[in-house]
Amino acid sequence: GTTYEFFVNGSSQQSGASTTYSTSTLSDGDVVTVGITNAAGCSVLSSGISTTVHPVPVLSLVSNDADNSICAGTSVRFTATPSGIAIYRFRVNGGIVQTGGSNTYETTTLADGDFVDVEVETAAGCVVTSATITMNVDAKPNVALAGTDIVQCNDDTFTMAANAAVAGTTGTWSVVTGSATITSINSPTTSVTDVALGSQVELRWTISNGVCASESDVVLLTNQTPPTAADAGTDRDICGVSVSLNANSPGPGETGQWSFAPGGNTDGFGVISDTGSRTSLFTGTAGVTYDLRWTISKTGCTASTDDVSITFGGTIPASNAGPDQLNNLCGVTVATLAGNNASPGTGTWTIESGGAGSFGNINVSNTTFTGTAGNTYVLKWTISNGICTDTEDEVTIRFNLAPSPAVAGVDITQCDNSTFAIAATNPAVGTGVWTKIGVGPGTITNPNSFSTTVTGVTAGSSTTLRWT
Repeated sequence: GTTYEFFVNGSSQQSGASTTYSTSTLSDGDVVTVGITNAAGCSVLSSGISTTVHPVPVLSLVSNDADNSICAGTSVRFTATPSGIAIYRFRVNGGIVQTGGSNTYETTTLADGDFVDVEVETAAGCVVTSATITMNVDAKPNVALAGTDIVQCNDDTFTMAANAAVAGTTGTWSVVTGSATITSINSPTTSVTDVALGSQVELRWTISNGVCASESDVVLLTNQTPPTAADAGTDRDICGVSVSLNANSPGPGETGQWSFAPGGNTDGFGVISDTGSRTSLFTGTAGVTYDLRWTISKTGCTASTDDVSITFGGTIPASNAGPDQLNNLCGVTVATLAGNNASPGTGTWTIESGGAGSFGNINVSNTTFTGTAGNTYVLKWTISNGICTDTEDEVTIRFNLAPSPAVAGVDITQCDNSTFAIAATNPAVGTGVWTKIGVGPGTITNPNSFSTTVTGVTAGSSTTLRWT
């Protein structure tokens, strides 16, 4: 049979019956020939084929993330070296995603486990594929919502209401300030216990995953002490139509509020001036009883209430019995009184001293009073009105007796004697007094004595005297 022997640069590479020779080790400029020997031993050597071998680039692919671990949605850049090759074909999971002369590829859409490589083709048509890069892509945490702040009253156990972490991420509770026990730190709806009475605890709900930036939110838990027990004050009967209320003070963090108890604004005219003031002014109608309620509130707690009844008894004027009547009543036994108007109350006259007497109408302020001549009376004008304290005033009334008739005696004529003894009537009622009429001479020794003397009446003169 015929034998074929292939030579590269004169060096035998393959000998046998095969008419083909394959190799991947040729270098640029190598000459390939073949020698043929038939069964008769005749041999012939072919002309040589001079080969041109283009160099294959040494290809590498890297990303701008050192460990090829990113958060979903993060931009990552892949760079192939060397640069300057005619065609770069970037592939994700074997599918071409970019073709052209750029040796870089940038994307934000990779998923966990995606593998990236690049295939290059030189101008001479040589094709080389890089090693693959497998990406670790962590799911991005969703926005954390720890829930609204919770205020409870005298209850140390709280139930949380955070949002759930999306698939692939983890939510975790932690204590920021205060002291508490978290039952299940990874449950958005965990219970939290041991929040001390009167304290606050701040918790943080954090959603995280791998290399991604975590999301967090905080919530405040408050375990309130119960509110101060409300005390609206004692029930009161008031003379007047207004009163300052007197409830107790709310404690820190508490508010006090006045209102009417159900049905307590009896006539609809009760007015609380400042419902937020424990000492607010309250006004109403005379003769009406009102029921008011004082409420002390504290966030998260049941309010404390207390009721008080206020009864308005109306108003009462100050009593004025009028001016004393001491010198204007002479020879009479009836006086007209001058007390003030008792409205809206009732006035009553009474005799305090002086003996028996009578009133025209004891309830009329300007009634008449009848007494006994010569007596001095003390009368009282008392004004009353329901629950109000009476007001009273006194007036003195004196019924003066009419004076005795004045009798000066008979005229006296003397001879050469300048001293006269006069003898008027001694007054049974009243006081007598001697006075001179005109400019006659003489001096009255004791003007108030009914039997005084008069001296200094000169001879030949006369003097006129009056006994009053």
